[in-house]
Amino acid sequence: DSTIRSNLSVGLPIDIALLRAAAANPVCPHAVAAATIGGDVAVSLRRDAQDQGLPVLASLATVWQVAQGSGAGLAAAAHRLGTAALAQQRMRRELASQMAGPRATARVLAVLPAVGLILGSGLGGSPLAWLVGTPIGLVVLVVGVALDVAGLLWIRVMVTRVEKRL
Repeated sequence: DSTIRSNLSVGLPIDIALLRAAAANPVCPHAVAAATIGGDVAVSLRRDAQDQGLPVLASLATVWQVAQGSGAGLAAAAHRLGTAALAQQRMRRELASQMAGPRATARVLAVLPAVGLILGSGLGGSPLAWLVGTPIGLVVLVVGVALDVAGLLWIRVMVTRVEKRL
């Protein structure tokens, strides 16, 4: 970000600024190839965005296209785009660390029934024989496993929805 911004700030054409910035770290090889041969860099940035899984490159492609078509400056827009992308990345990392608690809780709750069976056996009972050996025990086992799986899936869906919003 800072390399391309400084190159653009001194007045270099955007194609040359991209080539100089990408020399150190070629994140967008298709765009660099397009800039080298005078091709459509915006289309190539979109392809790189898809290949690399970096939506910020697709946004940069739009900014690039506007800058080429209108003659508007690219340095300030690219800088704001980079700043926003970094902020979003920090937010995702923070979210991932905060979602570790619910995920760990789900794992603990999923294991508790097995711990209960072990404790029951350790106290001299035979909970597993009752669960698989009696009709009501089988119903309790099936319902318990279904509720356990449903709880795990519910927590997974909740965490995934929160992560997708960012």
